[in-house]
Amino acid sequence: MVSIVRKFLWGSTNSYKKRSWEFGGNFDALTPSDSNKPIGKSLWTGILKSKNTIQQNTIVQVQTGNNLYFWKDMWIGDLNLADLFPAFFKLSRNKNDSIRDMFSFTDAIPAWNFNFSRTLNDNEVILVTELLQLISNPVLTNSGEDSLTWRHGNTFSIKSCYNAIEEEGFIRFPHMNIWNPRIPQKVSFCTWCLCYNSAPTLDTLRNRIVINGCILCWKAAESNTHLFLHYEETMKLWHFFFNSFNLVWVFREDVKANIWEWSSKKGNSLKQRLWGLIPSAIWWTVWNERNNRIFMGKFKNSDQILQEVKILLYHWSIGTNTFAGFTLNTVLHNWNVLLGSH
Repeated sequence: MVSIVRKFLWGSTNSYKKRSWEFGGNFDALTPSDSNKPIGKSLWTGILKSKNTIQQNTIVQVQTGNNLYFWKDMWIGDLNLADLFPAFFKLSRNKNDSIRDMFSFTDAIPAWNFNFSRTLNDNEVILVTELLQLISNPVLTNSGEDSLTWRHGNTFSIKSCYNAIEEEGFIRFPHMNIWNPRIPQKVSFCTWCLCYNSAPTLDTLRNRIVINGCILCWKAAESNTHLFLHYEETMKLWHFFFNSFNLVWVFREDVKANIWEWSSKKGNSLKQRLWGLIPSAIWWTVWNERNNRIFMGKFKNSDQILQEVKILLYHWSIGTNTFAGFTLNTVLHNWNVLLGSH
C-alpha cells in the first residue's frame, strides 16, 4: 500500500504535476502553488512548507518560460517578484501566469503585459519602471524546458538539503535529545511534534473554534509554548526538578530551543541518567492531563501530576541501574533522599 501511494504521488513528473494542478497550481510549473482548497490540507500544506527552502537553494535556468511562475518563482536574484513588488502582485490579475504568459507580441516584438486590475498612479508608474529595468527582456527559446539546478551538488539529496538548512543559520534539530531508546516512541513522537509547534492545542484549531482558553488554567490562550513551558502547573514540575538538582534555568522561546540546550549530561550519577528523560516525562504527563480533563472529565492536583512524572521516570528506567536498590514507593515519596544517596 505504501508503495502504491508513493508511486501515485511522486512516481513520475506527470504524477507530480497532477497533484500540483489538483490543489490549485499551474500544471506545467516546476514548483507547486499554495493551496487554497480544503482538500489535501494535511498532505499538501506540509509539503509546501519546504518550498521556500528548495527555491532558495536552487538555480533557475530559463528556456521557454513556460514552467516558471512570473511572480512566484525566484528567476531574478534571490527573491521572487511577488516579494519584491507586493503592491504590483496584489494588483495583478495573472498571479499564477508563467513568464511566457506575461508576454504579448506586437508584430513579433515581445512586450510585458502585466494586466493590472486598475490604472497605475504616478508613484506606481515610477516603480513599474524599476520593475522593467530589473526583469529586462529575457531571451526565451521555443525548445527545451525551464529547469531547477540544486546548488549543493549535481543531484538533490535529503542530506545536502539538511546541510543547506544548517548553513543558513537554522537551529540544528536536537534529535539525540528526542529519540532516546529508553523513552517510548509515542512519547518521543509527541516531543518531536512539540518542536514543530504541532501539538493540536486550541491555537492550532483557531479556524474551527470561537474561543481559545487554556483548559488547565483559564488564564491564557492555549498554545504549545504556554501549555508545555509556561503553564503554572507545568512550571511547578520544572521547578521541582530544578530545585532537587540545585539548578537555575532560564526558558527559551519555544520547546525546540529548550530541547537544544537540554543536552544530555554524560556520566553515571543518578541526576545525569535522569536528565535526558525529564522533559519528555513532563510534557507527556501534562498532555495526558490536558486530554483527560477535556475528554474524560478527570482532574489531578499538582501532587498527583508530579507523581505521574516520577512513575514515568521509574518505568522508563526499568532494565537499567538508574534506580537500582530503590522501590517505586521510595521514588514517589523520598525523592530528595534518593538523590542525596548518589
